[in-house]
Amino acid sequence: MRCRQWNLMKMGRTSKLSFERRLKRKGIEPRSPLTNDNSNKLTSLRNLEFWIWDKAEHKKRFDSWLLVGRQRGSKDARPCCFQHAIGLPRKNGVPKPLFDYEKGNL
Repeated sequence: MRCRQWNLMKMGRTSKLSFERRLKRKGIEPRSPLTNDNSNKLTSLRNLEFWIWDKAEHKKRFDSWLLVGRQRGSKDARPCCFQHAIGLPRKNGVPKPLFDYEKGNL
């Protein structure tokens, strides 16, 4: 029994090593889930309001976000709110804003 457990452990270790070797042979470097690119995206979302409930203020910030994005390129533009940064919720493929009755749930 002990010998069988050792063989299973050895097989698991060798399969992991062989997978890493195959990646290296193909020129693919294994990387962690939080790469620099992902962490930069996460930092750009930090301190954003989830949603701007005042419609006039939201429209003003949204329009300035689009304007800055077109002038300087989208990398410099800071989204108006978290929902527009990740994409509005969709129903039947149509983007929907958050509605006033949802305000109490947040």
